[in-house]
Amino acid sequence: MTNLTETARLFANAFESRTRDNGDAFLALKDGSPDWMTDALYNAHGGMLPDDHCYRMASEVADAFAETLEYDADADLDDWRHESIDAMVSVYDADRFAWLASNLARAEYCDEARGEGMVSDDASLSDRIAAGWYREAESIFEAIRAAIEENADDE
Repeated sequence: MTNLTETARLFANAFESRTRDNGDAFLALKDGSPDWMTDALYNAHGGMLPDDHCYRMASEVADAFAETLEYDADADLDDWRHESIDAMVSVYDADRFAWLASNLARAEYCDEARGEGMVSDDASLSDRIAAGWYREAESIFEAIRAAIEENADDE
């Protein structure tokens, strides 16, 4: 039996850094990781093909869950949700444009964020991209959180 904290730590520790033939580093699940982790990452991708940004954010979410719960086992996860998601969005324009350029399907997150009122119609392009990145991070956060909660034996 594993509790919520242990399940979050198991997920956080399931990521490993690998290197592509061209020398670029990326995150992946370790071989032999449980199927529920693979399913969680599939859900976190929101229909996109495997993507380095999504894997990085999923790893950050799992790690943040584990650290928060290790610090305070009774933590209200909704209280730190916004702060955790906000920390995933870079403040640098170059990072924001790289995030968008990495998969042009991400433009849908930007449109969705604008449609939800997360950013005004007259916001700068960089701010619109940041809102889209935040919206994707929210989606990833919820997918990883659901997987951790579903696979913990806490009552």
